[in-house]
Amino acid sequence: MDTEPRPVGLIALLRRLCHTAIGTLQNRVELAAVELQEERQRVFELFLLAGGALILAGIALVLFSAAVVLMFAPAYRIYAAAGLGMLYLAGAIALWFRIKSRVQSAPFPETVNQIRKDAEWLSPRK
Repeated sequence: MDTEPRPVGLIALLRRLCHTAIGTLQNRVELAAVELQEERQRVFELFLLAGGALILAGIALVLFSAAVVLMFAPAYRIYAAAGLGMLYLAGAIALWFRIKSRVQSAPFPETVNQIRKDAEWLSPRK
């Protein structure tokens, strides 16, 4: 057992409280670091899977488009190919504008709002 007498009083209590708080904070930071690493690996795997799916979908799109174009008479194949090209271009433009609007929005809007509310609540009242 411990033979040293433990200091008693307010300072000792505050010291133990600070030690416990720092230990808890350190534990939380280490846990967050581990979870961040796991999340990075998960996101990387998702990007790889999404990339593979996009490549396969692109190949399927080319093959189905070729099949549709080949179903037309030889004199009209160029028009069928141009029509499909215009359809794909319209889809790409629509997706571009949607991506652009998503990128321009601020990340974590609700978290920022909650932190702002907390700061207002903690600030001294005037």
